[in-house]
Amino acid sequence: FLDKSGKEQLWEWISKKDVVAILPFTKEGELILIKSFRVPIEGYCIETPAGLLDKPDENKEDAARRELLEETGYKAGEIVAFPPFWNTPGNMNNQVYPFVALNVEKISDIHGDDTEDIEVIKIPHTELFDLYEKSEETGINFNIRILALYEIAKRKGLI
Repeated sequence: FLDKSGKEQLWEWISKKDVVAILPFTKEGELILIKSFRVPIEGYCIETPAGLLDKPDENKEDAARRELLEETGYKAGEIVAFPPFWNTPGNMNNQVYPFVALNVEKISDIHGDDTEDIEVIKIPHTELFDLYEKSEETGINFNIRILALYEIAKRKGLI
């Protein structure tokens, strides 16, 4: 690319498909998260269920419902879309399409693929910040994006 002074510069980034991310709540006010092994950090991370938009004709809401079921075994009742955001715009060119899933219910076991090492975490939503604070002590990484989606859901009156 050309910088502000017109000089040619090199910038490296990763080109990936867009992603859906789901913040799911049960009827009882429990939050469903996942603990997933992440190869790049060689460790586990607490995250929202999420996945690539890799099926050409699948709309984003259907992808969110599919990923939620595959990674947690939970089916969404109502699902609410939030505006998308750039994943990490300094080094990736994909967007995240976030959703809140309400009244989720367990209907099956996890159906992740062979590359996924996932454990479902179910906690009262009021304990989310405690889970975040304990992450340093437990050594399990916590994706801070969860707290942002949670706050948006609260402000929209969804929880």
